[in-house]
Amino acid sequence: MAGDNQGTDSETANSSSGSSNVSFSNWPPPLRDVNIGLSPSYAAMLEEQQQKIKHLQDDLSEFNCVRKQTLPVTASRGKNILQTAKKVSMTAQDHLNTQTIASYLRQAVWPTNKLLPKNWSKWRDDRRSLCQMILQKVALPVGVDGKSYWESMLLGITNDKFCSLRSNFKQEMFEQFQGK
Repeated sequence: MAGDNQGTDSETANSSSGSSNVSFSNWPPPLRDVNIGLSPSYAAMLEEQQQKIKHLQDDLSEFNCVRKQTLPVTASRGKNILQTAKKVSMTAQDHLNTQTIASYLRQAVWPTNKLLPKNWSKWRDDRRSLCQMILQKVALPVGVDGKSYWESMLLGITNDKFCSLRSNFKQEMFEQFQGK
């Protein structure tokens, strides 16, 4: 008996002394509060889960529509307004779209076009327009159409990134002119 206690004491000491000695003897963790008898069959439970998912998608769609409609269309105009919008209204998906737009502009658009055409910011349905090319790269939020997402969010993000690319380019040219 004394030998058994020493063995468990040393195992306890090893598991508590370092995080690298993790014991998986209790894996997988026990399930709690599992009621298998709630639904009469697997098909009924599956149907119930699909209805919940549909309801949640509808709620998310409604939330996204309301959120995008509350952003003014002119929110994409001006640096200060864009910075405020980033702090207040950008979701995780918007941040991922920002990174996608930045890499697309840097790799595909910037090497060939240092100046964008006059009406590049206007919404167009032509698949060769900049707004349609960018919309093909990003993920639209559920329940938001492409035009309203372009006008409320993507236009400002695109303008901000293109301005920073142009500014960095000018700075590099100036440093070359100065001989640095």
